[in-house]
Amino acid sequence: MNTKLKNSIFKVIFFSLFLCSTISAFGNCNVNASFTVSVDKNRTITINNTSTGANRYQWILGDGNTSAQSSPIHQYNDLGVYIIYLTAYDTTLNNCFDTASYIIDIPGCRIKADFRYNVVNGDEVYFTNFSEYYNSGYVQFYWDFGNTNVSSMKDPVNYYNDIVMTTYTVRLIVLDTSLGNCRDSVVTTITTLKPCDTNDFTYDFITDKKV
Repeated sequence: MNTKLKNSIFKVIFFSLFLCSTISAFGNCNVNASFTVSVDKNRTITINNTSTGANRYQWILGDGNTSAQSSPIHQYNDLGVYIIYLTAYDTTLNNCFDTASYIIDIPGCRIKADFRYNVVNGDEVYFTNFSEYYNSGYVQFYWDFGNTNVSSMKDPVNYYNDIVMTTYTVRLIVLDTSLGNCRDSVVTTITTLKPCDTNDFTYDFITDKKV
């Protein structure tokens, strides 16, 4: 047989075997990358790797750090939003792989205490809480209304029972118990006035005046 023809046949057979091997390897790639993340008050995440079909992992944790552990634990230095990337490989099948990502918000002390109030009938005050906070399930409120009354409600009502115009200093403290000593406070001065009761006077017809 012609030498050039032999070489051509060999190259075709070799290429065909290589192509079949490559298609077979990646065609049977059953890697499924997946994971969940939990975070604690110290800005530490715990990753639960739920990937299947993989035997090697590469993590990019979003703050410049990486890991090759199966389920790494990592502490972030700063609060913020980070994107975690996972590439899961099956090294027995020419490193066939799958990827997954997860966006995580690392909480810090992001509380901002704020409120508005509305005085009704002179000394009946309705407070509306406009505070901003990260985790509503762990937030507590402490109100000091300036007249020895206190409350832990989110939007309380306080009765001052004044007979003259009076000024009070009201303080609201917002505390997130999931983040240790994370708190913020705001202080506002309010003024109350007991309304006049129209039945609390008599009329002097001689002087033509209320008395």
